[in-house]
Amino acid sequence: GTLAKTDAIDAHMLSAYGRAMQPRRYEARSEASEAVKALVVRRAQLIKLQTMEVNRLKQSQDETIRASIKALLETLKIQINALDKRIAEATAQTHLGPQLDELKAVPGVGPKTLAGLAAHLPELGKLTRRQIASLAGLAPYNRDSGASRGKRSCWGGRADVRNALYMATVAAIRFNPTLRAFNQRLKQAGKPPMVALIACMRKLLIILNAMVRDKVPYRLLAEAPGSA
Repeated sequence: GTLAKTDAIDAHMLSAYGRAMQPRRYEARSEASEAVKALVVRRAQLIKLQTMEVNRLKQSQDETIRASIKALLETLKIQINALDKRIAEATAQTHLGPQLDELKAVPGVGPKTLAGLAAHLPELGKLTRRQIASLAGLAPYNRDSGASRGKRSCWGGRADVRNALYMATVAAIRFNPTLRAFNQRLKQAGKPPMVALIACMRKLLIILNAMVRDKVPYRLLAEAPGSA
């Protein structure tokens, strides 16, 4: 019933919210995570510019313009390669560093995926399976009201994390026996391809989270996938 807004009222409400909800304490990003994020963002910018120039090269008929585009593309290639090397070094300095070799052993997961997770999901290995899936926007939520039962759907979360996981999952459902079998079961149950893919993205993220959290090698989780 309080309609006024003052600093004292705001402080009282924030205090009441904190006591009632017990929110998780905010943890600042580490310097290593910030460094990886800056490098990954810069690489994405260069990749976008590279794609634009490739499209212009296809459309241009003028040899002077084509020569200019080709020179720029060569420069971009050199810079992207240099960034890839620097990103790999920076990722090794994050909390994922001690387990990078184990994480890379997961079929479908490569340096770019791990760099994306180090940059955009520093909480990896610090949360439960449900929390990490929700944070990434890969957890399905109910839409129910009374007797009505809506379709469950994923929403919110971090798009950059989903981007990092997407191509890894596309590869994993081909070459990772655990995820390939999981994907096939979902499709046989009548799930649309994209729904099955998102479920596989969630499963892959949960596996990686468990590996980092519990210091467990992938082969053990693959043998008992339900334990993640």
